[in-house]
Amino acid sequence: MHSQEAILIDADSGEVLQELGADIQAYPASVTKMMTAIVALEHMENLDMTYTMPQSIYDELATTYHYDLSTAGFENGETVTYRDILYGVMLRSGAECCLATANIVAGSEPAFVDLMNQKAEELGLTNTHFTNCTGYNDPSHFSTARDMSIVLLEGLKDEDFRTFITTSEHTSAPTNYHASGLEMVNTLAFAMTPNAENGFKIMGGKTGYTSDAGQCLASFAQIDGREYVLVTFGAYVTEEQQATTKLHVADAELIFGRLAVYIDRTT
Repeated sequence: MHSQEAILIDADSGEVLQELGADIQAYPASVTKMMTAIVALEHMENLDMTYTMPQSIYDELATTYHYDLSTAGFENGETVTYRDILYGVMLRSGAECCLATANIVAGSEPAFVDLMNQKAEELGLTNTHFTNCTGYNDPSHFSTARDMSIVLLEGLKDEDFRTFITTSEHTSAPTNYHASGLEMVNTLAFAMTPNAENGFKIMGGKTGYTSDAGQCLASFAQIDGREYVLVTFGAYVTEEQQATTKLHVADAELIFGRLAVYIDRTT
């Protein structure tokens, strides 16, 4: 296995099946965005409402983040539904969508991060602290594989969250900048096959990567009618390899595959 930390959980029973360094604090990268979506869904009453992307978001991407974050593709002045903003958060890991979410819910990113940390405390995440809503590297922004498995399990209770995380492709509603809508493909889409392969089906997940965090993945799969959650941190590749080498996905396929074989042999 390539990942440094991991945890595998039976989502139906909550039983931890395997773990490796699951309580080691590490950078969660864009896996953070699961919490961004959870907090957003708790505060957005109508996902069909719209928001016009302001210049301030793009200024922040340029000055604070130095264009070092992925975006979904929405533009300054574009009017977008809350629903499509959250698709941008979860499918494309869009930083502009995260900042828009923070503005909509709390008026600013710092105020929204306070809500994220409050939710972390509510969920009993003792090894997690957020300083931003995007997963940008910061020494004070950390989590663990165990804590993020709890976040994913919490998210899966929400119908909208489950829809976002299991969607492989989505086209937004038409906007003033994208007359036919903005097409978004899940960063995990290539691993989300329509049918079970090797005894398991990866239903969805949230990927993450920075050079410091390595490749991270919070995913869940279905095996023999049950769901299993897997979170892995710290599969290290170079920035040049990141586009073509998916060690976090290879780990997920390895672990879910072994679990499927074990279940088949024991049932």
